[in-house]
Amino acid sequence: MSSQETSCRGAVNENSETRGSESACGQAPPRQIRNIQGLVGALTAADPATRFDALRAIQAQPQAALAFGTYKGRDVIDILLAQAGFAEGTMEWMSWVGALASFREPRVTDFFVDTIATAESAQLIFSASRYLAEDDPAVLRSRLLPLLLQNDNPVRARAVAPLIGRSSSSPAAARLRVAILTEAENCPAPTLDQSNADLWLAELAGPFWREAQVTLRVQGQSAWITLAQGWNGLTENNQLWLLRWGVEDFPGMVAGVIPEALRSNSDTVRIEALRVLAALQETGVPDSISASALSLLDDPDPEVREAVVLAAPPGLDWRALLDRETIPSVRRACVSQLVRSEATKAIPDLVGLLRSDDWQMRTVAAQALVKLGSPGAEAVKLLVHDENPTVRVAAVRVLLDLKQDAWLEDEFLTFSRPSG
Repeated sequence: MSSQETSCRGAVNENSETRGSESACGQAPPRQIRNIQGLVGALTAADPATRFDALRAIQAQPQAALAFGTYKGRDVIDILLAQAGFAEGTMEWMSWVGALASFREPRVTDFFVDTIATAESAQLIFSASRYLAEDDPAVLRSRLLPLLLQNDNPVRARAVAPLIGRSSSSPAAARLRVAILTEAENCPAPTLDQSNADLWLAELAGPFWREAQVTLRVQGQSAWITLAQGWNGLTENNQLWLLRWGVEDFPGMVAGVIPEALRSNSDTVRIEALRVLAALQETGVPDSISASALSLLDDPDPEVREAVVLAAPPGLDWRALLDRETIPSVRRACVSQLVRSEATKAIPDLVGLLRSDDWQMRTVAAQALVKLGSPGAEAVKLLVHDENPTVRVAAVRVLLDLKQDAWLEDEFLTFSRPSG
């Protein structure tokens, strides 16, 4: 018997020691593999334990198993490949894959390339990737590139990206995808400019849009400007992202895309643009840009109209808008803007709104009166004896919030004291 044969047989015996107590209780003793026929018999045995023992033995001594030669023209790799096909989709398959991974051989490389291309299990796809990581990337690149650039299965692209690397011989689209997926120091993402904007836009519209956004945000102002210049080429998701990024990092520039955003067919984009306008009120926005929101005051979507009100475009008559608007949420926003622009001049309107049937409107009016302080308190003192109990409660709450407890106590004592 050759030393290689002995080694492989020894590996089987060693991996079967844990079953020794079972053999002593009457079960069959572990199989001793002396040749390729015995190995084939063990790998095709009906008993799963026998198959697992043989697979562990092959993993322990792959070269010894290969040295057994061939059986009916097939060596151990051919047998593993065939049996792995039968076991595909079962819990046993990973053991067959593990045994195949013990061999560095073109047939096994082909198997793992096919596994990355066809397997649905992320565990198997990344197991194949780990095996292929030791192969020459130049040899594999042409076979793996289609898997990297496809968008149907992001797991495949993630598994392939580190195998290809950012080789200068790869297409620009492949180099960009590798860069955003691997984040390796030796694979920096190309700076976004007009020459590669179409590639970046494709990534932003694809399955790795989050990674593309993160990478572009690192590039800062120049990337933001280039994207803003190509506004119409962005998906809705990326337009929203650009608006939010702009208001956070470039408030002085984001106003420039507002008019275009307000012309969008998407309510979501228009509302986000209006929110950006509202956020920029403190820093100041040119009236010509703010005024572009006025056309949306007649929008059929009340959420859009509410966002317009909160953006406070110039020239609006808040009282007239309050009178004509029927949606409570929009009317409440109008009240807030009326108080913001007119302060104490809005007190009569607020007092009148304490009689509203909408409890949220009454709350907004009461809160506004509290914010106005002493003038607000004086305005509601006459209402503490109103015939409408809802108005009386609202007036008392305003006065309590303004620390008018002593006045209230004296007023009610006086009111309840018998005359004469």
